[in-house]
Amino acid sequence: MADSCERIMAQDPVFCEFCKASNAEVVCQVCYDRVCNICEKVHQNIHSNTDSRPLAKVAKVQGFCSKHPRHRYEVCCSECRVPVCTNCILDVHNKHKMVNISVLYEEDKAAILEDISEMKSKIHPNLDIIAQHARAEKENIPSKCQMVANYLKIRVEKAKLLIDEIYEETINELGEMEASDVKAMDEHIGHIDEIILKLHNITTLFESQLKTRFESDLILFRRANPGISSYRTIPESLMYSPPIFKGGKADKTKLAKYLGELKPSSMKYCKVKKVRLQTSKRSEARAILVSTLGNIVAIPPTSPSSATPSGPVSSNPPSRSTSLTKSAKSVKNFKRSYSVMTSVNCVSPEKAWISGQHSDIKLMDLESGECDSFSTSCLTDGPSDVAVTTDGDILFTDFDEKSVSRVSGKTRVLITTFSTDWNPKGLCSGMHDEVYVCQVENKYGKVTKFNKEGILLFEYVLDGNGSHIFLQPSYVCRNERSNIFVSDTLKHAIIGLDPCGNVRFEYKRNISDDRSPFDPRGLDIDVDGNIAVVDYGNHEVILLNDIGEFLICLLDRSDGLSRPCDISIDAEKKLWVAECRTGKLKVFQSFSTEI
Repeated sequence: MADSCERIMAQDPVFCEFCKASNAEVVCQVCYDRVCNICEKVHQNIHSNTDSRPLAKVAKVQGFCSKHPRHRYEVCCSECRVPVCTNCILDVHNKHKMVNISVLYEEDKAAILEDISEMKSKIHPNLDIIAQHARAEKENIPSKCQMVANYLKIRVEKAKLLIDEIYEETINELGEMEASDVKAMDEHIGHIDEIILKLHNITTLFESQLKTRFESDLILFRRANPGISSYRTIPESLMYSPPIFKGGKADKTKLAKYLGELKPSSMKYCKVKKVRLQTSKRSEARAILVSTLGNIVAIPPTSPSSATPSGPVSSNPPSRSTSLTKSAKSVKNFKRSYSVMTSVNCVSPEKAWISGQHSDIKLMDLESGECDSFSTSCLTDGPSDVAVTTDGDILFTDFDEKSVSRVSGKTRVLITTFSTDWNPKGLCSGMHDEVYVCQVENKYGKVTKFNKEGILLFEYVLDGNGSHIFLQPSYVCRNERSNIFVSDTLKHAIIGLDPCGNVRFEYKRNISDDRSPFDPRGLDIDVDGNIAVVDYGNHEVILLNDIGEFLICLLDRSDGLSRPCDISIDAEKKLWVAECRTGKLKVFQSFSTEI
C-alpha cells in the first residue's frame, strides 16, 4: 500500500466500483478502479501477481475539469499552479512539470492559514483602530465646530463693542456740535436784540422831539442828529444747517475680513502605524515594584478600555535616589557653546543641532564636538527653538520677527520663511512635515499647525468650554498618533491634546516645601511613546507616560545637571540635554526600562 495520498476538492460522491454501495476510499494505480475499504482486500488479490503499485489512499474525489467537463482533475501543473486533467496535459501543459494535487493543496492551505492569521492578528486590529479613530473623530466634529462657533461669537462680540465705541464717539461729537451751534446762535440773537433795543430808544427820542414846545428846538435837534443812516444797514440773518450723518456702504467683504476667514475642513488618508495598546510587562512590573517600595508611582492602565484622565493629573515625583537603580550615566560633556543655550534636537545617535542666544545654529558630533554651523537672521537673542524635519531640513523660530524659517539640511540654504501673527517660541515637525509652533501674546498663548509651505492648518486656542488652553506655551512635541504635548511655564503644567485639540490631560505637580514649583521646559518622546520633560527649577528630567502619569525621575543634580532647558532622545535612548545658564550640552545613556 503506497504512503502517498491524493487530497482533492470534493464535488460529487463516487461509489465503490465493486459493491456499488459504499463511497470509494482508495484507487487502484494499475487499473484505476475506485473501491471502498471493505472491497480493498478483494481488489488487492486481483493484482497480487503484478509488480505495479496496487492501491493508493484518496481523501476525496477530485472535481471535474472546467475545460474538459467529462474528465476529473488528476494532477497539478507546478508552473501554472492549477489542477489539470489528462486532456489539459496533452493540450497545454505537455512540457510542464506535474506534481500531486496534494502537494499544491498543502502549500495553498498553509498560505491561506497564514493569511487568516495575518488578518486576525494584524489587519483586523489595525482596522479596529482605524474604526475607533474614525468614530472618535466623528464624535469630535460637533465639539470642534462649536469651538469655531464660540471663537466666531467672540469676534462678533468684539465687533459689536467696536460699533458701540464708534457710536459713543459719534454721539459725543454730535453733542459738541450741538453745544457749539447753540452758542453761536445765542451770540447772533444777542447782537440782533441789542440793535433792536437801540433802534427802539432812538425812535422814542425822535417821537419826543415832535412834541417840543419851540420849533427852534426841533431844528437844533435835527442839526445835531442829521439822520439814521447807520441803522439802515440790516445785519445778515444767520442760517443754520443741521449736521448730516451719511451712512457708509455696508461692505460685507470688509466686515467678513475683519471677523476672520473660515477655512473649510479637510480629510485625508494617512498611513496606519502600529499602535501600542498597553505597557510592556517589564515596565508594568517595575512600576508595581517602585510603587510598593516607595508609594510614589501610579500604575499606568494596561487595557485599552482604561479611562484616560480628563482633569489635571498631579504627582509629587521623588528624588532619583529613591529609584531602584541609577537611571543613566554620563556619556559626553561638551564645552560651553553659548552664553545661554535654548534648544537641542537630535538628527542621529551621534549628532544634534543646538541653538542659543546667538545667531548661529551649530551641529554637534558626539566624538568631535562642533562639526558644522550656519548663521541665521536672529541677531538679537538667537533662534527661540530648533527642530528637524523627516527630510533632514532645519526649522527655527524668530521671536522678535514673528517668523518661522526652513533651511535645507544638505545645502544650508534658506528654503522658505513664513510669518506668525503672535511671537513664536518652541516648535516641532510632524510625520508629514507639518509644523507645530507655540505662540504667545500678552497673557495668553496658542499652538498653531502649518503645512510645509507655511499655510495655517489648525489653531489650538480654546477648549470645548471656550476657555483658553494655554497661558505661556514654551515647547511642544508630538507622538506617532499625532497627539501633541506642550509645556506651559505660567500654568506650571504639561498639557496633552489629541489631534482635534481636545485636552487629554494636564499634568501638574503638587507643591512641596523642599522643592521649587514645577517649571517644565523642553520635552521629547522616547521610543515607547513616553514623555521626557526637563524641570528647569528643580534641575531634573522626569518621565511621564502618554496619559500624563508620572513614571520615574531620570536625571537630577547628582548627575551634574544644572538648569536644563531642553531635551532630545535619540534612537539609542541617549538623552541630549541642553543647560540654559551654563551654555553646555550634556549627553547621558539611559538604563531605565521605561525609556
